[in-house]
Amino acid sequence: MSLWLCYIACVFWVAEIARSDDLACNHTGLGSYIPEERRLMACLLDGYDTAVRPAARPNDTVVVKFNMLLTNLRTVTWSDVQLQWNPEKFSGLTMMRIPVDRIWTPDIVLYNTATHGDYYITGTQAMVLSNGTVHWSPHGVFNSFCQPDFSYFPFDTQVCELLFGSWAYDKSRVDIQKASNESAQFLYQGSEWKMINFRSDRHELGYDAYQFPYIKLTLTIKRVSSFYKYMIVGPTIFTTALSLLVLLIPPSSGERFVMSSSVLISLTLMLILIGNYLPLDLGTVPLVAAYLSYNFILLAGVIVISTLALNFQNKDTRKGKVPSWVKWIFIFKVGPWLCVRRESYTPLATEVAIDDAMADRELEESLGTNTSSPLPRSPTLALEKTLDEIRQYLRILASNRGAGAQQSINELSHKQLVLNEWIHLALVIDRLAFWCLLITSAIVALALYVH
Repeated sequence: MSLWLCYIACVFWVAEIARSDDLACNHTGLGSYIPEERRLMACLLDGYDTAVRPAARPNDTVVVKFNMLLTNLRTVTWSDVQLQWNPEKFSGLTMMRIPVDRIWTPDIVLYNTATHGDYYITGTQAMVLSNGTVHWSPHGVFNSFCQPDFSYFPFDTQVCELLFGSWAYDKSRVDIQKASNESAQFLYQGSEWKMINFRSDRHELGYDAYQFPYIKLTLTIKRVSSFYKYMIVGPTIFTTALSLLVLLIPPSSGERFVMSSSVLISLTLMLILIGNYLPLDLGTVPLVAAYLSYNFILLAGVIVISTLALNFQNKDTRKGKVPSWVKWIFIFKVGPWLCVRRESYTPLATEVAIDDAMADRELEESLGTNTSSPLPRSPTLALEKTLDEIRQYLRILASNRGAGAQQSINELSHKQLVLNEWIHLALVIDRLAFWCLLITSAIVALALYVH
């Protein structure tokens, strides 16, 4: 009885093998390799656990080779002992592709990521070789953060780092190594940034008693500054020149304040423009922004100097003369060095004096003041005496009128001389400020250029 049972079991076993071979090898309308791949897939994934590390022994280390280009994460390579097969048993099939969600994959993450969640695109497949080597080219968008340095904006060079490593496995379990055939080709150059260097290095991060290896990718990019030369650098230089040229306008002219206001508005708009191109959380202040701030200070100095010069030119002479020490320093010493000549003032009183002399002469002639010619005798001596008294009185009036006019002329001349000194002092201070600001601007511009 038992012999018959064994015979029946063998018949069913042979029939099942024949049926499975018929399903695997004689699929209607398909080539011979597709059934072999299906059979190989079923064979490899039968009992496969994606959570188990693919090591032959518990103490073995899975070596993962990391190869990345600038455009994408090129390949991640490791060896899986559970995915090995003999090609001779599968019609010489040496390679097949398996969805990555059905096999074990290293949990390589971007340590300094700027986003939350998965950045790998699902649905990709890994290329598996017969010796168990797995090549996976994951697709995804990696967003990282780096500490920018905008000190030399818009001629800045930024260095950003991407840190890739295993999140759960230390070095004894998963060892991440840099691929030997890694290349820095395909350096990207866009309209704003130019890639000038791309390299990778392997480092280890110690955490408690474990070492976690990771790959550090260093990207060095340089800003293409052609656009910013015309939009920021050039107008900044021209604005500085205009701030200095304002001092060449006469202080009493209202156009000086109009031009100063126009330049101030231009500086404000330029600062707003620069702020639109820069992030808000800057660690350093760009030199171009510092230079514009210097221009603000320069323009404020121009306005203050213009106000002082205008105040000096409209100085009330009744409040006093220019102090002697100020006159000696600025008018007699500094003025000639700055080519500011002292204009001599000659009051226009000659015509007034001539008119007064002619009026006196006409008065004397009309009254007969010539005493050399004797007057004719007249019986009316009282009348002659009265006329002599009138003549004497008129002479006194004429003399007093001339002295008063001369005194008025002297007072006017003195006031004009004092006013001229204040005006001359204003011109000297204005010219001195121009040269000081010009030299300071040249030193600041040279320091920024050298720096």
